[in-house]
Amino acid sequence: MIKEPRPQADHLVHFGKYGMPSNHTQFCFFLASFLSLVSFRFIHHSRTESKKVGGVKSSVLVFPLFKRYPIVFHLSSVLATIISFLVAYSRVYLGYHTRNQVMVGAIVGTGCGIVWFLLFLFLKPKYDRFAHEHSQ
Repeated sequence: MIKEPRPQADHLVHFGKYGMPSNHTQFCFFLASFLSLVSFRFIHHSRTESKKVGGVKSSVLVFPLFKRYPIVFHLSSVLATIISFLVAYSRVYLGYHTRNQVMVGAIVGTGCGIVWFLLFLFLKPKYDRFAHEHSQ
């Protein structure tokens, strides 16, 4: 993305010359932000919302597990967030990336997670309608 060189360090594994943004950090923050948004949206709003999509009642729940075990999804988003920060720290600690590269990776990953979640919200009703029409 941006040609910022990696820090100078001797490693057994040699990566490319440039390291902006940190892809490991970017993916971890993408996953953590998406899981957190899904967890918040579908667990906290599932009691009050349901809507008709294409003439069929479509629950806002993505999986039946949300209703049965909501704590699992809260814990998974918290765990993903903790792991994201640990991965970000490890990339700098091991000398594979600079702090700036890791921060940009976290920002880009979080932004992509938010965009993906919004796309998911937009497409889910269309999928529910399609699934209902083709299940009969």
